[in-house]
Amino acid sequence: MLLPLSEQLKQATSPYHRELDKLPVLKNMMSTSLSARQYEAAMLYFYQCFNAWQPTLDAAVQLLTPPAFSIIDNQISALSTETASFNYQFKSTISVPKPIITSVDEYLGYSYVLTGAQLGARFILKKLQKSALAEHYGFNYYANVSQNTIDINHWKINLDKLVKQGNCEPQAVIDAAITCFTQLITWFDQEAKISSKKRLSLIQS
Repeated sequence: MLLPLSEQLKQATSPYHRELDKLPVLKNMMSTSLSARQYEAAMLYFYQCFNAWQPTLDAAVQLLTPPAFSIIDNQISALSTETASFNYQFKSTISVPKPIITSVDEYLGYSYVLTGAQLGARFILKKLQKSALAEHYGFNYYANVSQNTIDINHWKINLDKLVKQGNCEPQAVIDAAITCFTQLITWFDQEAKISSKKRLSLIQS
């Protein structure tokens, strides 16, 4: 029996999800010894990436009219407000790869990844609020995401309905989700390595 697309997505993308979570800049967020520099770096990486992606995502909504349940909200305003006050600032040294979205199916793939990425916001927020960092940060991004988290079960039910109605090509959605994960992994990893080399060069000089 063929699995629902929502379950196929989970199985197909799990290895990529694990690989993304293992990247140091994101893994640090789960550390009990998270420093201010590490927190700011993670938030700035999110902002640089999502801010670069937003024009493409907005254009896709206008041109393709994806279903309402799948509209992507990366909380750019909250990220911008929070990161503007950081002591640590950086500009990406390599271009953020733009989303590849030419169909509703591809938009759904990106929506699956980016919507799912927000699911742990409440857990992370509680952890941050109990840390020493709470004296200096309001955690604006995670607070906003926690208040506006989409019901992922509702998202999955609606996706599977599209498939049953013949309004969705499952493999195209899966391929787009994998592409999204791959783009995130590649940029976060390469940018972190280049930034680290630059900092080491400055220290040695």
